[in-house]
Amino acid sequence: MIEIQDPVTVIGYPGTSEIGQENTLNPTVTNGTISGKQMVGGTEWIQIQSDARPGNSGGPVLDKNGNVIGILSAGTDNTNNYIRPGNDIKTLLNVENKLGMVDNEWKTGLIMYRLQHYSEAIKHFDAVLNLSAGHLLAQEYKAKAQANIGQDKPLVQETTTVSQNTSEVTITAATESTLPTATTKVSSKLTTIVLVLIIVIPLILIIVIVVIVVLVLTRRRNVPPVQETPVYKQPVPQQVTEKAEQGKAEEKKEEKEEEIKFCPNCGAKVEPDQVFCAKCGTKLK
Repeated sequence: MIEIQDPVTVIGYPGTSEIGQENTLNPTVTNGTISGKQMVGGTEWIQIQSDARPGNSGGPVLDKNGNVIGILSAGTDNTNNYIRPGNDIKTLLNVENKLGMVDNEWKTGLIMYRLQHYSEAIKHFDAVLNLSAGHLLAQEYKAKAQANIGQDKPLVQETTTVSQNTSEVTITAATESTLPTATTKVSSKLTTIVLVLIIVIPLILIIVIVVIVVLVLTRRRNVPPVQETPVYKQPVPQQVTEKAEQGKAEEKKEEKEEEIKFCPNCGAKVEPDQVFCAKCGTKLK
């Protein structure tokens, strides 16, 4: 996963005792870049450009993310050096890359020291020295913790207290500065109020909508039906009726008169369908 020109960091212990330093465990940290990849005798080597000297061998080489990509193993001069890839080292060691007991205690002690829990830091530094008496850095930081013991911040263990009212929850965490209980209670109450509002508001809206629909339907049922305007017929006066009846009677008489016929010869009355006059025998049609 590495490429040419990727930045690297080399950590090692290049013969510090030879140049007069008292603590031989002080590492040097130098930067460099990957300059090539080569196969030598069927084994892959990664060439780096970095200032590494005798004594750096066995030191880890890290990428920009802090991952160990290999172990410094050989060099032609102070700047051209070669590392064995981390995958090969894992295969050779056949172990998981994890911290041991000394490193875990040392790491925890440093965290406690940075958080000013000096009494707790001293306990972990003592554990390191019990496992590795020559750990000079543990001795150094233990002395610093003892010198600052007057400014020690007690470590509060993580506790969780839940009261009968579920809206009040008090949580105390093991951090550098513990938040006041009152602040935690207020935040818990605010959270509860928000949850209640989220649940109650939709219910209220649903109830309002249902009530409106019911009122509309009820009002429609109570509206009286539209009645048609009655049409009143004006009564016909009696005189007009009598005149109409007289007119009809006269028309009937006229029709009857028209229907009555007489013989043109003798003047005798004949029927409408009669062909010969019964009195004189004259042909009528």
